[in-house]
Amino acid sequence: MVLRSILNFGIIISVFTQRLGIKHPVRFVRRIRNQLLPDTHRENGSALHSERFACRAVGQSRSTQRLAPPVPAEDDAEIREALRKFSTARPRWGWRRAATHLRNKGHQVNNKRVRRIWGEEGLRVPTRRKKKRLTGVGTHIGAMSLIRPNALWAMDFQFDRMATANRSSC
Repeated sequence: MVLRSILNFGIIISVFTQRLGIKHPVRFVRRIRNQLLPDTHRENGSALHSERFACRAVGQSRSTQRLAPPVPAEDDAEIREALRKFSTARPRWGWRRAATHLRNKGHQVNNKRVRRIWGEEGLRVPTRRKKKRLTGVGTHIGAMSLIRPNALWAMDFQFDRMATANRSSC
């Protein structure tokens, strides 16, 4: 009864159909009414839904209904554990070296599988941070390095430009 009264409101129907991206709202509402509400012509009041209609009503892609999810291999958990241990022991090594390490240990794995599991586990090699340039007393800066405190420094130059844009040369 409540569903029938809700479906009769034109505003609710238009908002509902706009959100789902339906081109013909009247047909859609009739179809909902016919399939969701019990009817005397149907057996036991149950409605048969098409895959397209059911996926649209749920908001799910139809391609998700084609194949069942793959069953994980028997040794998948063992490989995951080995990859986690490897990444903690060698944080700077990536999935390629991990694959070689697993093959050396006797696992039958290919690179695609190791890379997929490496990504699913969230393992990654941390990026190297750039070294900061050292500045201050006692550090080497380019060609000039401090010899001792209060040392006399001299520089040679060929020309310089003043603040008034005049050029001075030696």
